[in-house]
Amino acid sequence: MRTTLVPLLACSALCCAIATTAQAQETFPITINLHGYTGHLFIANHELRNGPDDVLHVRLKEGANVMETGDFECSQDSLFSSCARINVNAQGTITSVWPQDVATIPRDGRTLDLRTRTITIDPGPYTGHYFLSTVIDIHHWLSGEQRVTLINGLAYSIDNGAHAGSTITEAPDGSMFFSKFRFKVEGDGTIQPRDEMLLPASGAMDKLTFNTSIIRISDRMINGHRALRLSNDPDVVITTPGDHVMIRGLLAWMQYDGQEAQYFIP
Repeated sequence: MRTTLVPLLACSALCCAIATTAQAQETFPITINLHGYTGHLFIANHELRNGPDDVLHVRLKEGANVMETGDFECSQDSLFSSCARINVNAQGTITSVWPQDVATIPRDGRTLDLRTRTITIDPGPYTGHYFLSTVIDIHHWLSGEQRVTLINGLAYSIDNGAHAGSTITEAPDGSMFFSKFRFKVEGDGTIQPRDEMLLPASGAMDKLTFNTSIIRISDRMINGHRALRLSNDPDVVITTPGDHVMIRGLLAWMQYDGQEAQYFIP
Protein backbone atom coordinates (compact mmCIF):
# COMPACT_ATOMS: atom_id res chain seq x y z
CA MET A 1 0.00 0.00 0.00
CA ARG A 2 1.46 3.34 -1.07
CA THR A 3 1.72 6.13 1.45
CA THR A 4 0.67 9.67 0.61
CA LEU A 5 3.08 11.17 3.13
CA VAL A 6 5.66 12.34 0.58
CA PRO A 7 3.25 14.13 -1.75
CA LEU A 8 1.50 15.69 1.24
CA LEU A 9 4.83 17.00 2.52
CA ALA A 10 5.68 18.28 -0.96
CA CYS A 11 2.34 20.02 -1.16
CA SER A 12 2.85 21.47 2.30
CA ALA A 13 6.27 22.82 1.33
CA LEU A 14 4.87 24.23 -1.90
CA CYS A 15 1.98 25.89 -0.12
CA CYS A 16 4.38 27.28 2.44
CA ALA A 17 6.56 28.71 -0.33
CA ILE A 18 3.53 30.28 -2.01
CA ALA A 19 2.42 31.79 1.29
CA THR A 20 5.92 33.16 1.93
CA THR A 21 6.05 34.69 -1.55
CA ALA A 22 2.61 36.20 -1.15
CA GLN A 23 3.60 37.65 2.20
CA ALA A 24 6.80 39.12 0.73
CA GLN A 25 4.78 40.78 -2.03
CA GLU A 26 2.06 42.19 0.19
CA THR A 27 1.17 45.75 -0.68
CA PHE A 28 -0.73 48.48 1.11
CA PRO A 29 -3.15 51.13 -0.18
CA ILE A 30 -1.65 54.63 -0.29
CA THR A 31 -3.22 57.86 -1.51
CA ILE A 32 -1.02 60.43 -3.28
CA ASN A 33 -2.33 63.99 -3.47
CA LEU A 34 -0.73 65.50 -6.58
CA HIS A 35 -1.41 69.18 -5.90
CA GLY A 36 -1.41 70.16 -9.56
CA TYR A 37 1.38 67.94 -10.82
CA THR A 38 0.38 66.36 -14.16
CA GLY A 39 3.71 65.02 -15.46
CA HIS A 40 5.39 61.61 -15.49
CA LEU A 41 5.15 59.57 -12.31
CA PHE A 42 6.58 56.05 -12.14
CA ILE A 43 6.51 53.60 -9.23
CA ALA A 44 8.20 50.19 -9.66
CA ASN A 45 8.68 51.01 -13.35
CA HIS A 46 4.94 51.41 -13.89
CA GLU A 47 3.65 54.77 -15.03
CA LEU A 48 0.74 56.14 -13.02
CA ARG A 49 -1.89 58.36 -14.55
CA ASN A 50 -3.60 60.91 -12.39
CA GLY A 51 -7.37 61.13 -12.38
CA PRO A 52 -9.58 64.19 -12.64
CA ASP A 53 -9.61 64.62 -8.87
CA ASP A 54 -5.82 65.33 -8.68
CA VAL A 55 -5.37 62.17 -6.59
CA LEU A 56 -3.66 58.83 -7.20
CA HIS A 57 -4.56 55.60 -5.41
CA VAL A 58 -1.60 53.20 -5.40
CA ARG A 59 -0.37 50.15 -3.55
CA LEU A 60 3.14 50.19 -2.08
CA LYS A 61 5.18 47.36 -0.65
CA GLU A 62 6.90 47.25 2.70
CA GLY A 63 10.34 48.85 2.53
CA ALA A 64 11.66 51.36 0.04
CA ASN A 65 9.48 52.32 -2.93
CA VAL A 66 11.01 54.45 -5.70
CA MET A 67 8.94 57.19 -7.32
CA GLU A 68 10.39 58.73 -10.49
CA THR A 69 9.41 61.72 -12.64
CA GLY A 70 10.72 60.86 -16.10
CA ASP A 71 14.36 61.99 -16.15
CA PHE A 72 15.59 58.54 -14.97
CA GLU A 73 18.58 59.90 -13.06
CA CYS A 74 18.34 58.12 -9.73
CA SER A 75 21.09 58.33 -7.15
CA GLN A 76 20.68 58.58 -3.42
CA ASP A 77 23.99 60.41 -3.19
CA SER A 78 23.21 62.90 -5.96
CA LEU A 79 21.91 66.39 -5.31
CA PHE A 80 20.22 66.20 -8.72
CA SER A 81 18.15 63.02 -8.51
CA SER A 82 14.81 62.63 -10.28
CA CYS A 83 13.79 59.86 -7.86
CA ALA A 84 12.15 59.94 -4.46
CA ARG A 85 12.24 57.07 -1.98
CA ILE A 86 9.03 56.33 -0.04
CA ASN A 87 9.60 54.09 2.97
CA VAL A 88 6.67 51.96 4.21
CA ASN A 89 6.67 49.86 7.40
CA ALA A 90 5.15 46.42 8.03
CA GLN A 91 1.86 48.01 9.13
CA GLY A 92 1.49 49.76 5.76
CA THR A 93 2.15 53.29 6.91
CA ILE A 94 4.64 55.70 5.37
CA THR A 95 7.51 56.38 7.74
CA SER A 96 9.65 58.76 5.67
CA VAL A 97 10.29 60.27 2.27
CA TRP A 98 13.64 61.18 0.73
CA PRO A 99 14.35 63.91 -0.26
CA GLN A 100 12.27 65.49 2.48
CA ASP A 101 11.21 68.41 0.25
CA VAL A 102 9.27 66.04 -2.02
CA ALA A 103 6.22 65.51 0.19
CA THR A 104 4.65 65.70 3.60
CA ILE A 105 3.09 62.75 5.42
CA PRO A 106 -0.24 63.44 7.19
CA ARG A 107 -0.88 61.85 10.57
CA ASP A 108 -2.71 58.80 9.17
CA GLY A 109 0.49 57.62 7.45
CA ARG A 110 -1.47 56.32 4.47
CA THR A 111 -1.38 59.55 2.48
CA LEU A 112 1.41 61.36 0.68
CA ASP A 113 0.97 65.07 -0.03
CA LEU A 114 3.31 66.09 -2.83
CA ARG A 115 4.92 69.49 -2.33
CA THR A 116 4.67 71.17 -5.71
CA ARG A 117 5.73 74.50 -7.12
CA THR A 118 4.53 76.27 -10.25
CA ILE A 119 7.49 77.87 -11.98
CA THR A 120 8.04 79.96 -15.10
CA ILE A 121 10.35 78.79 -17.87
CA ASP A 122 11.57 81.93 -19.63
CA PRO A 123 13.42 81.18 -22.89
CA GLY A 124 14.32 84.84 -23.42
CA PRO A 125 15.08 85.50 -27.09
CA TYR A 126 15.20 81.78 -27.87
CA THR A 127 12.17 80.90 -30.02
CA GLY A 128 13.04 77.30 -30.86
CA HIS A 129 11.81 73.98 -29.51
CA TYR A 130 12.61 72.54 -26.11
CA PHE A 131 11.52 69.37 -24.34
CA LEU A 132 10.79 69.08 -20.60
CA SER A 133 11.40 65.64 -19.06
CA THR A 134 8.10 65.56 -17.16
CA VAL A 135 5.91 66.00 -20.24
CA ILE A 136 4.17 62.68 -20.83
CA ASP A 137 4.12 62.89 -24.63
CA ILE A 138 7.82 62.65 -25.49
CA HIS A 139 7.13 64.07 -28.95
CA HIS A 140 5.44 67.17 -27.54
CA TRP A 141 7.80 70.12 -27.68
CA LEU A 142 7.41 73.43 -25.92
CA SER A 143 8.25 76.92 -27.09
CA GLY A 144 7.98 80.39 -25.63
CA GLU A 145 7.35 81.12 -21.98
CA GLN A 146 5.70 78.30 -20.05
CA ARG A 147 4.21 77.84 -16.58
CA VAL A 148 4.71 74.30 -15.26
CA THR A 149 4.04 72.60 -11.93
CA LEU A 150 6.91 70.48 -10.63
CA ILE A 151 7.63 68.47 -7.48
CA ASN A 152 9.99 70.09 -4.98
CA GLY A 153 13.37 68.53 -4.29
CA LEU A 154 13.65 66.57 -7.53
CA ALA A 155 15.66 67.12 -10.71
CA TYR A 156 14.33 67.64 -14.20
CA SER A 157 15.92 68.11 -17.60
CA ILE A 158 15.31 70.31 -20.63
CA ASP A 159 16.55 69.23 -24.07
CA ASN A 160 17.02 71.71 -26.90
CA GLY A 161 15.57 69.29 -29.46
CA ALA A 162 18.80 67.71 -30.68
CA HIS A 163 18.49 64.72 -28.29
CA ALA A 164 22.23 64.21 -28.59
CA GLY A 165 25.25 63.30 -26.49
CA SER A 166 28.86 63.17 -27.56
CA THR A 167 32.48 63.33 -26.46
CA ILE A 168 33.99 66.52 -27.77
CA THR A 169 37.52 65.45 -28.73
CA GLU A 170 38.78 69.03 -28.66
CA ALA A 171 38.13 69.22 -24.92
CA PRO A 172 41.43 68.48 -23.13
CA ASP A 173 39.73 66.32 -20.52
CA GLY A 174 37.51 64.48 -23.01
CA SER A 175 34.39 65.98 -21.41
CA MET A 176 30.95 64.72 -22.33
CA PHE A 177 28.48 67.25 -23.64
CA PHE A 178 24.77 66.81 -24.23
CA SER A 179 21.81 68.59 -25.73
CA LYS A 180 20.06 68.77 -22.37
CA PHE A 181 20.70 70.38 -19.01
CA ARG A 182 19.36 69.51 -15.58
CA PHE A 183 17.88 71.58 -12.78
CA LYS A 184 15.99 71.09 -9.54
CA VAL A 185 13.34 72.94 -7.58
CA GLU A 186 14.43 73.67 -4.02
CA GLY A 187 11.98 73.54 -1.15
CA ASP A 188 11.76 77.33 -0.97
CA GLY A 189 11.01 77.64 -4.70
CA THR A 190 14.52 78.55 -5.80
CA ILE A 191 15.46 77.00 -9.14
CA GLN A 192 18.98 75.55 -9.14
CA PRO A 193 20.48 74.56 -12.51
CA ARG A 194 23.25 72.01 -12.39
CA ASP A 195 26.64 73.73 -12.53
CA GLU A 196 27.93 72.86 -15.98
CA MET A 197 31.00 74.30 -17.74
CA LEU A 198 28.81 76.84 -19.54
CA LEU A 199 25.57 77.36 -17.69
CA PRO A 200 22.65 76.86 -20.13
CA ALA A 201 20.19 78.53 -17.76
CA SER A 202 19.98 80.74 -14.69
CA GLY A 203 17.72 80.08 -11.72
CA ALA A 204 15.82 82.43 -9.44
CA MET A 205 12.74 82.23 -7.23
CA ASP A 206 10.13 80.26 -9.22
CA LYS A 207 11.85 81.11 -12.51
CA LEU A 208 14.26 79.43 -14.92
CA THR A 209 15.78 81.61 -17.65
CA PHE A 210 17.70 80.28 -20.65
CA ASN A 211 21.15 81.65 -21.37
CA THR A 212 21.61 82.04 -25.11
CA SER A 213 24.20 82.51 -27.83
CA ILE A 214 23.87 83.59 -31.45
CA ILE A 215 25.07 81.60 -34.44
CA ARG A 216 25.23 83.11 -37.90
CA ILE A 217 24.15 81.32 -41.06
CA SER A 218 26.01 82.82 -44.03
CA ASP A 219 25.25 82.98 -47.74
CA ARG A 220 28.02 80.50 -48.34
CA MET A 221 26.45 77.94 -46.00
CA ILE A 222 23.04 78.27 -47.66
CA ASN A 223 24.28 78.27 -51.25
CA GLY A 224 26.76 75.47 -50.67
CA HIS A 225 24.28 73.03 -49.16
CA ARG A 226 20.80 71.65 -49.81
CA ALA A 227 17.93 71.68 -47.26
CA LEU A 228 19.79 73.34 -44.38
CA ARG A 229 18.04 72.81 -41.04
CA LEU A 230 18.87 73.42 -37.36
CA SER A 231 17.86 71.24 -34.43
CA ASN A 232 16.07 74.08 -32.64
CA ASP A 233 13.35 74.04 -35.35
CA PRO A 234 13.87 71.04 -37.63
CA ASP A 235 10.69 71.62 -39.65
CA VAL A 236 12.07 74.84 -41.12
CA VAL A 237 14.46 74.85 -44.08
CA ILE A 238 16.75 77.87 -43.83
CA THR A 239 16.85 79.76 -47.12
CA THR A 240 18.18 83.17 -46.11
CA PRO A 241 21.31 84.18 -44.19
CA GLY A 242 20.93 85.56 -40.68
CA ASP A 243 21.38 85.10 -36.96
CA HIS A 244 19.79 82.30 -34.95
CA VAL A 245 19.46 82.26 -31.16
CA MET A 246 20.45 78.99 -29.47
CA ILE A 247 20.68 77.78 -25.85
CA ARG A 248 24.32 78.03 -24.84
CA GLY A 249 26.45 75.24 -23.40
CA LEU A 250 24.59 72.47 -25.24
CA LEU A 251 25.06 70.26 -28.27
CA ALA A 252 22.97 71.03 -31.34
CA TRP A 253 22.91 69.69 -34.86
CA MET A 254 22.80 71.00 -38.40
CA GLN A 255 21.36 68.98 -41.27
CA TYR A 256 22.30 69.52 -44.90
CA ASP A 257 22.65 67.40 -48.03
CA GLY A 258 20.97 64.53 -46.19
CA GLN A 259 23.67 64.50 -43.48
CA GLU A 260 23.79 65.61 -39.86
CA ALA A 261 26.65 67.23 -37.98
CA GLN A 262 26.74 67.95 -34.24
CA TYR A 263 28.27 71.12 -32.89
CA PHE A 264 28.67 72.74 -29.48
CA ILE A 265 27.07 76.11 -28.69
CA PRO A 266 29.62 78.17 -26.68
